[in-house]
Amino acid sequence: LQWLVAGSGTGALIFSLASKDLASAILGGFIVQAWDAFDEGDDIRLGDGTQGSVKKIGLVETEIVGYDGIPLRIPNSQLTNARVSNLSRMQKSRVYQVLRFSYSDLEILPQVLCDIKAEIEASCPKLITDGSKPFRATLTSYQADCVEATVNCHFTIPEMTGEYVDNRQEVLLAISRALEKNNVHFALPSILYRTRKDEIGSVVADDEGE
Repeated sequence: LQWLVAGSGTGALIFSLASKDLASAILGGFIVQAWDAFDEGDDIRLGDGTQGSVKKIGLVETEIVGYDGIPLRIPNSQLTNARVSNLSRMQKSRVYQVLRFSYSDLEILPQVLCDIKAEIEASCPKLITDGSKPFRATLTSYQADCVEATVNCHFTIPEMTGEYVDNRQEVLLAISRALEKNNVHFALPSILYRTRKDEIGSVVADDEGE
């Protein structure tokens, strides 16, 4: 009899907790639908980095399909407490790129960065240059094996569109043209440099052995 009473108490507790979670999820569903933060078909990004297209907003959970095609079901109770960025409603975008240069090119880098800005401005008509958004190409830090610089530019182009992808490619090509103009190349990662150096030493040793 005691085990029956204990079992009944445990079952009641489990049922109570499950009912509480279900009620929280359903309440979250009403909040999400009234929230107007996103609609079905919108591309969104959550604060934890989850990103994809909203396929269905249900009463208990919302289904998001990632750009790899994998569906993800998120309880609405979690969504109501998450940071949500609606990429489909963003009318501006940013391209941010970290560049690595050799210390041997340090003296010419100010000119390289100036030419990068000029190439981007000449190639991207929707670049924001009125001061409302940053447009920079600057040195940012000294690393053990390179000098780092960053390019930060904004455009009046919505994210997650074909136009954005084409524009980002144009920015990368503009950077490439500026480097070619100044006969400057990107620095190799130190681990790759050491690997190639070791390979060259191995080849020399083999040749000497022969």
